[in-house]
Amino acid sequence: AAPRLRDRAASWRELAGRIAGDPSASAWSSVGDDTGQTNAADATDSTTAIPTGLAAPAPRLGDWRVRVRVGSLSRADRYLLGPEFGQPIPRPIGLPTHWRHGSPVLRPRSDWAVTQASYLSARCAVIDGLLTDSALHEVQQYAQHGAHFAATRNGYLGCFPADGATHPILLSLANELAAALHGIFAPHALALWWLFKYSECGGDGIGLHADPAAVNVNIWLTEEVARVSGGGLLIYNHVPPLEQPVAAANHEFDSPAAEEALRRRLRGQAGVTEVPYACNRAVVFVSDQYHESQPFQFRPGYTNRRCNLTLLFGDRWSV
Repeated sequence: AAPRLRDRAASWRELAGRIAGDPSASAWSSVGDDTGQTNAADATDSTTAIPTGLAAPAPRLGDWRVRVRVGSLSRADRYLLGPEFGQPIPRPIGLPTHWRHGSPVLRPRSDWAVTQASYLSARCAVIDGLLTDSALHEVQQYAQHGAHFAATRNGYLGCFPADGATHPILLSLANELAAALHGIFAPHALALWWLFKYSECGGDGIGLHADPAAVNVNIWLTEEVARVSGGGLLIYNHVPPLEQPVAAANHEFDSPAAEEALRRRLRGQAGVTEVPYACNRAVVFVSDQYHESQPFQFRPGYTNRRCNLTLLFGDRWSV
């Protein structure tokens, strides 16, 4: 068989063996030919070349479905990723453009001062109709059809900047928020953002946690006609001390009972703010506050799946 076909077959055999839990599944004794030497013709072909000098690590048994660091991938894994891996993700072909770069993202409004005062006094503000129609449709389309959802979680998919979620509308949104709500965002630069969309029509959403940042902005994107019940946000008014480690505020609980115990304690300390779901509604709050999704039920259908955009600004120590 041709060297390229032989290499591809070896890669697939190794991957299948690791999935099946066979620690002896590695079929990569060489790259390019059976002598252990790199095939010069293949090494100069950018579509099939495999980096030399990369020793295949021990099989990662039992965790083949989780995200792993690129540096820990075997030569077989890298070969199967193909030459497009690591390249910018293009905009899906054939989708109409609703928003043009440089066009407004935020809807004009006269109550920015009220919003800012609410945040500064209560550590939380709700903004209805945040995005213009064109900006909302653009982000909705990006969330529904973009190929950048590489993070898999229990019940939902996520995309982060490292996954290719770098639409210019996101930076424009951050800049316009800083201009409109100077007293909230001016001291804090945009630090991280993500999109989450849920794999089922109903569920519990994101559990109890706090995000390590100064300001948290959560925007719901799915049209309200899709919602049957729930889907809002619960924000616990107690603000943890700055000395609290990030891992203590954002982690998987050992059990539902442990999560419920913290939930009861937070309610007793300072109460909770309930923000009902609404499409194009933004919730701006101090990111250190614990929060969680309300259980939800949305109508069947892919475009009806609950989806939200989150932006984090600044560092928790700069509040």
